[in-house]
Amino acid sequence: MNTILVLNSGKDALGALNPETTDRIEAGMDYALSQKAGEIIMVGGDASSMVDFAASHYPELPIPLSENMSKDTLEGAHFVKLEFLVPNDWREVDVFTSDFHVPRTDWIFRRVLGERFRVRTHPVPGRDIDPAKADFVRKREQVQLAVAKFKLAGIGPVDDGKRAERLSRLRFRGKQGSLARLLMKTDELSNVRRY
Repeated sequence: MNTILVLNSGKDALGALNPETTDRIEAGMDYALSQKAGEIIMVGGDASSMVDFAASHYPELPIPLSENMSKDTLEGAHFVKLEFLVPNDWREVDVFTSDFHVPRTDWIFRRVLGERFRVRTHPVPGRDIDPAKADFVRKREQVQLAVAKFKLAGIGPVDDGKRAERLSRLRFRGKQGSLARLLMKTDELSNVRRY
């Protein structure tokens, strides 16, 4: 059975799940309805709000699990692997994220999980991106992919301990996002929502 992962995109200004997150949840849950899916896991930050949304809109499906520790896609892949996938021997993974986020998400999950896992990344159309900001979003995704590659340099899929140590060190030093800001050479990054 495949495991469905839905990545969090954050909340709106009022503290509710943003439309991008609800679109991702709906795509993942609709896929679960059409397939014989195993577990469904909501990934990232306040995933419990995602679970509440999914449970109230899809009562016919099992209540999803949640990974609430991660602050970004790389941490999400890492924590999901260690907390759910490896202990339960779940080897087929369907990841739902925004269409513009697919290249980075796909690379990260394949790199963190390794060849023993089958990863399929499903693009969900991003409806709330202003066309004027589309180039910026694409550039930011390219930079964030470069950052992920930098963070994982020299660390393979089986090096879970090394990856955990490096992510922990980066998180507690307050380095999350600082390399990306440096690479972007702009302060606009702080004004755009993290995905």
